[in-house]
Amino acid sequence: MFVINHSEKPETPEITSGSVYVKEKQFHLLFANYRHRTVGTSEIQKAQANPLEVLGSPMYDLTPGPFGKIQESRGLKVFVTGAPQHLVIDYVSFLKTRGKPDSQNTASREEKFSPNQSLADKLEELNEMRQKGLITEQEYLSLRSRLLK
Repeated sequence: MFVINHSEKPETPEITSGSVYVKEKQFHLLFANYRHRTVGTSEIQKAQANPLEVLGSPMYDLTPGPFGKIQESRGLKVFVTGAPQHLVIDYVSFLKTRGKPDSQNTASREEKFSPNQSLADKLEELNEMRQKGLITEQEYLSLRSRLLK
């Protein structure tokens, strides 16, 4: 569990709190508070006592990406008090695909384009893949270069 006190602006202290753990082949990240603006020291003390206690409505959304998913919390307590946002990442799958040389990743991505697609459609689809985080900036540039040739 962790509590980070952001003291960049003493007049509006912010805290981030939650937990990180690995279970089986998954990396779990729970954010109870992310840069939550605290009112006095009592909220800081609450977070230090229980880093998973949600101190206010979250002002952020977790985005899971291609290897992650948001795990929904359940139960009456969650309904009344709120629950940490829970991101689960399949790190084994991530490492399998990210660990390969770019040429292998690029070639497999290139095969996903239909041969009947126009160049404009392929470039648009490629840009969407980059924006959704399905490919890295380096993969995007490499594939774009190949398509334009």
